[in-house]
Amino acid sequence: MYLYSTFVFAAVCLSYSAPVVANGKTPGVPRASQNSVLGPVSSINIVNEVVSPDGFSRSAVLAGGSFPGPLIQAYKGDNFAIEVSNQLVDDSMPVPTSVHWHGIFQQKSSWADGASFITQCPIPANRSFLYQFNAADQTGTYWYHSHYTTQYCDGLRGPLIIYDPDDPLGDMYDVDDENTVITLSDWYHNSSSILGEITGAVIPDSTLING
Repeated sequence: MYLYSTFVFAAVCLSYSAPVVANGKTPGVPRASQNSVLGPVSSINIVNEVVSPDGFSRSAVLAGGSFPGPLIQAYKGDNFAIEVSNQLVDDSMPVPTSVHWHGIFQQKSSWADGASFITQCPIPANRSFLYQFNAADQTGTYWYHSHYTTQYCDGLRGPLIIYDPDDPLGDMYDVDDENTVITLSDWYHNSSSILGEITGAVIPDSTLING
């Protein structure tokens, strides 16, 4: 099976489109200021909700009840402590879960990398797991997503931004905060369980911008 899935982020000076939601440390550097923005110490509930980002309704796996999941903002050198609670109940899709912090090196914290069956056991339903790590000198635009089988195709993914308070290019940005994060993603009408049974190319039903 070949999944052509894309989830790309860019910080640009454009208007922000709110995600689909189911039923100052240094001047000029943003801090989490909205319910849809989390800091490096926070908790995320993984839930099932019905969403229709392209007009087609389907049950999905969502971080914090929205697609894409809430933005996580941090600063260079911050310690992360993110508790992920598995509240999934829809067994038409995978119920266990895990979260991978894509692009984070996880030096001396490989157990927090989130790769199911490689660095951790999956998080079962009604249980939680505390991911603790430090991204050291890493800064920039990253993302988090499910790392349990093909589950992230059901919607568990979101942006992760680490700001540098001493960004040498900071004076070139008119705006650089949660309003300038753009997410692009493939979207599927079938669940990941069905997609996983397909032999050959799996073509997305639509491409979404900020959900």
